[in-house]
Amino acid sequence: MEKEGGGSYNDFRILNLVDGEGHDEEQEMLAMVDNLKEYGKSVASAVVVGGYGAYSVEGDDNYDYYVCRWTDEPYEVLEDGEITVGEETTQVYKGDWVCRGSWLEKLPRAKNWWTAENRPCLVRMQSVLHSSLPLRERSPTNDFSRGTPATTIAHANDHGAWLMSEDDHEYMMMRKRQLAGLDYPDEVFDDVEADVLEEDPDNNDDEEMDDDMDDDIDDEEDDDDDDGSEEDDDDDDDGSEEEEEDSEEEDDI
Repeated sequence: MEKEGGGSYNDFRILNLVDGEGHDEEQEMLAMVDNLKEYGKSVASAVVVGGYGAYSVEGDDNYDYYVCRWTDEPYEVLEDGEITVGEETTQVYKGDWVCRGSWLEKLPRAKNWWTAENRPCLVRMQSVLHSSLPLRERSPTNDFSRGTPATTIAHANDHGAWLMSEDDHEYMMMRKRQLAGLDYPDEVFDDVEADVLEEDPDNNDDEEMDDDMDDDIDDEEDDDDDDGSEEDDDDDDDGSEEEEEDSEEEDDI
């Protein structure tokens, strides 16, 4: 469809965004880290012990996100380190919000059904997609559809089963796309922290002051040495003159 005066409504241009003058990549990274910590604190406030949540996962071909049941209250990490829960060790940093839970797994051959796995986990709240996920427990009014395999039903009878709505699934996939790329790699975070310490202007000023003081002390010592040498020379000259006068007096006698 053409516009009045020429051109088309389908005309478009590809724009490239570039960093402006004075752009500070380190400050940008620190701001992102702060935002992630605040996001983690925000979603942690909606956690209810005994309720369910879901968080983003990468590198697992079978899962776009993991589902868990919250078993403890979330808390803020007070210092950098590692926390081991079950068989998993998680790197955490001061200011992160985390929460312990128990994993659920997909129920085989039953779409959107989950079952208890009873494996403990530690969740970094900045990766949470839904902190109060409404799962419906299996019941006579909320049961499997016809044709569900007998093995699936048997597993559900032994471990329980909970149904997730399709709307909640779509919502979490959308949230995962929104959060994609916002998590900071551990090694980048370490580098940023190290750079901040190395480039602390207060530390640099102290070092420069120490260097200046050392230089001043060296200069004073050099001046003292020079003065001492001059005094020794004067004493030697005076001694020589006195010896000459004594010699002249002996000649006269």
